[in-house]
Amino acid sequence: MREPCSGVRTRANASLWGDVMEHKEYGLIAWRTSDLDALVPQWSEQRRQEFLEDNEEDLAACQIAAGYELIWDRLQSELEMEEHADGD
Repeated sequence: MREPCSGVRTRANASLWGDVMEHKEYGLIAWRTSDLDALVPQWSEQRRQEFLEDNEEDLAACQIAAGYELIWDRLQSELEMEEHADGD
């Protein structure tokens, strides 16, 4: 059984001069308070900021899980295509 998110490192855990400098990062996501403008126009900038801060860990976990699932699905497809191409 595969383990979701195994081996995933957050920026906080990465050395500033280590892996971050040596490896390109893909699929980076950042949420801003302006992303909530259309959803909750009645909220102040401060309220939007508080909301994002309160939900930051859950946002990150969901983004990692969704990204992992996408990668897994796409890898399965790629591997199946390679397997069929090798058999020709």
